[in-house]
Amino acid sequence: MSKLTEKVEGLYIQLHGLNVAVIAHYAGGKNILTFSPEYLAMPTSLRPVFTLRQLLDKDYLHKVQVRTEKIPPVLSNLLPGVAFAPALYKFRAFH
Repeated sequence: MSKLTEKVEGLYIQLHGLNVAVIAHYAGGKNILTFSPEYLAMPTSLRPVFTLRQLLDKDYLHKVQVRTEKIPPVLSNLLPGVAFAPALYKFRAFH
């Protein structure tokens, strides 16, 4: 039996030097955004805000966001003015 392999690229997302999340892009087109356990473990009062949605939906940061051929909307909304935009442009499509 042979093992299947797939190319995966990842990008750390940081706020103020704190690892907040990782987005992984799989060769098949799947993009997965997960939030760092350290970021999730921080008290809400001390945790830097990544998106306003996390303030409205207390479970938002605990949900793995999976998209095919697109990146999660929370990242596509940030693209116009962020330093990591060129790295994200390698992904195939934007929401």
